[in-house]
Amino acid sequence: SSAFRMNSGRGSRSVAAYDEDSMTMGIETARRTLRADSTIKNLIFSTTHSPVLDKGNASTMSAVLDLPAGAAAYDLGGSIRSAFGALRFGLSQGDNSLVVLSDMRFGRPGSDDEINGGDGAASFTFGKNPAVEVVDILSESSPVMDRWRAEGELGTQVWDDRWSADQQTALMLEVVQNVLARNSLTEADLGAIVVSSASVRSVATVASQIKAPNLHSSEIDQFGFLGAADLGVRLAWTLENAKSGQYILVVLGADGADAMILKTTEHLSSAQLG
Repeated sequence: SSAFRMNSGRGSRSVAAYDEDSMTMGIETARRTLRADSTIKNLIFSTTHSPVLDKGNASTMSAVLDLPAGAAAYDLGGSIRSAFGALRFGLSQGDNSLVVLSDMRFGRPGSDDEINGGDGAASFTFGKNPAVEVVDILSESSPVMDRWRAEGELGTQVWDDRWSADQQTALMLEVVQNVLARNSLTEADLGAIVVSSASVRSVATVASQIKAPNLHSSEIDQFGFLGAADLGVRLAWTLENAKSGQYILVVLGADGADAMILKTTEHLSSAQLG
């Protein structure tokens, strides 16, 4: 790093093995999420780096996971924000849905993505006796031109974070305040907060201004920013350390801002043990 006069970053990062991709990582996390009595009718897969294009990855994943032939399998990706959309889609389908969020980060040499990016995956099932209930969801869309990648390119082009963070942070704080007010909740009612954004500045600002516990954030930060999987991994980590009866605020900053209020149920402890 000294030879190129650039910051090499600190700490460790999560990196996929040579024979892994977003699909294989997604399959492994789904195997750990599915229970013996799971009956899945819908599989939704979200990533920004699909192993194959034109052909769906979700259908292959469904076959490997030995899901019923009648299960619908869809790819929903191409952008970091698609992860939140996948969760909304899974929620809208009601019971028996599996949402898989998986991603790999390929940064240009010396870029923030190369230094701070990581690879990872998380999955969620929607069904009866949920460990978490969705209280409300609020979104605001805006064409914040903070990152983009043309077809055929591997590394993402990124705009100056000082400018994009200002735009993104304001949207994230606005959607948070609106969703809390709509549900007559305050920051004091929150048991935890999950903040995800490619902008380190935005995450730090939102986390500091919303006075709610960021459970074990230092432990999860060592994985790096995981793209479309980042929101899922942070949420899964938080749920593993949450308690029943808590409100959890989930915030994503990408192409605008999304906020989701969750409430853990009495079934959370049994899910954590599973």
